[in-house]
Amino acid sequence: MGQTVRRINVKDIQSIPVDPPPLELQILNAAGMESALETPMRCREVLSRLRNLRANLLTALLSGEHEIPQSYDELVEDAA
Repeated sequence: MGQTVRRINVKDIQSIPVDPPPLELQILNAAGMESALETPMRCREVLSRLRNLRANLLTALLSGEHEIPQSYDELVEDAA
């Protein structure tokens, strides 16, 4: 009903044939969309776990429950 663009009626647009993509392509697209939607959720879960790990490590280190081994300095120097 009405116009979408001047001088083009909705009926004109509806009369244009549009073929859907093949089913295989639709399935691939759906799988890709699912993966794309799951990625941020997975990232939030990993980030939450990393924050918890960091907090627990800091607590253990600051309490003296765990000491950083001398070899850690060597590892950091090798990585740089």
